[in-house]
Amino acid sequence: MIITDVPERLDELEGYAQSIHKLTGGDIYSFGLNLEDVPAIRDFVQNIDAGIEINYLINVAGINILKNFFSWELEEWEKVLRINATGTFFLTQVVVERMIVQKKKGNIVFVSSQHGVVANHDRIPYCLSKGMLIQLTKALALELAPHDIRVNCVSPTFVLTERNQSFLYNSYFQKEALEQIPLNKYALPVDVANG
Repeated sequence: MIITDVPERLDELEGYAQSIHKLTGGDIYSFGLNLEDVPAIRDFVQNIDAGIEINYLINVAGINILKNFFSWELEEWEKVLRINATGTFFLTQVVVERMIVQKKKGNIVFVSSQHGVVANHDRIPYCLSKGMLIQLTKALALELAPHDIRVNCVSPTFVLTERNQSFLYNSYFQKEALEQIPLNKYALPVDVANG
């Protein structure tokens, strides 16, 4: 299994790799990869040892910047779209090319968001980019079916993690968001994984 994150978080990523190895016993390789650097994506995939078979790709990368409609600048707008949609598209493209060359059936999963379907304040590029992933899933499912590569998407609500728990448990946010979730609780990472 190969897991990636931005190079600045490689130490944290290696900790995740060790945890996964303890659970699965399998070989886990962790690498830094910045989806903003589209040319580096192709180099990254081409440099993966040819002996490592790729049967699936789970696209989880995403960034959100909270700003109102009138405050967006081009650089921030492009950053959100480049990471959430453009980089994800090109990573998928080069991974699928490799799967086809290796004659591997496989699965591609995109992690979108409820915000790809339902709008929310102060996150226009995020909503747009997550909606793009939903439509990309539909188009790729059609294009990759002849290669026995299945393409799916999960679009979770707010997911409670260590990184965002102070934000999600803010009293204002709980009133605005948690009350809108029928189960009246945040999703956990395992809920998304099971989906």
